[in-house]
Amino acid sequence: MPQILKKEDIGKLSKFIKLNDTSRRNTKAKDILEFLVQGKKSEIIADVSFIAKNKGKIKAYAHVLSLKNGTSQISNITISPETNEKELFELVSDCISHSFLKNCKNVELITESKFEKLFRRMNFEKIGEKDQSQVFMRYRIKKEVQSDLKEQFKEAEFIQNITEKTSEQLRKLR
Repeated sequence: MPQILKKEDIGKLSKFIKLNDTSRRNTKAKDILEFLVQGKKSEIIADVSFIAKNKGKIKAYAHVLSLKNGTSQISNITISPETNEKELFELVSDCISHSFLKNCKNVELITESKFEKLFRRMNFEKIGEKDQSQVFMRYRIKKEVQSDLKEQFKEAEFIQNITEKTSEQLRKLR
């Protein structure tokens, strides 16, 4: 299940990137994150890294920048050879959900051409090609999806509030 990158996972992430992204073999995760936000600092409303782990081992990584213009950019997607489509799908879905929470209406990414079909199944549309091996894609968060997700988040928040109040009352009874 994907999760937000925690401090204790940064060392593992550096090793993961070195093993699975040959273009960044000699780069530390911290340096990669700093590079991704360069030149965009005044535009950024959120800057989050997500990882997908299985049995404590990082399987996939993605970085999300949410910008003031209502667009999120998923970048630096890195996967291991053992990563399956479901894990990548869940990671990108979490990135989209995070973008929605930051009121973004569009999610953009550049991916390898071999993943184009997977992203099309996730309702991304191809916008262009960066080169022969990479495509630029966009996901539009639709209003009906937005209202449906907002309702789900309100319900989850309501349930969490009830749980907290119940737990508090039970503690007082002891």
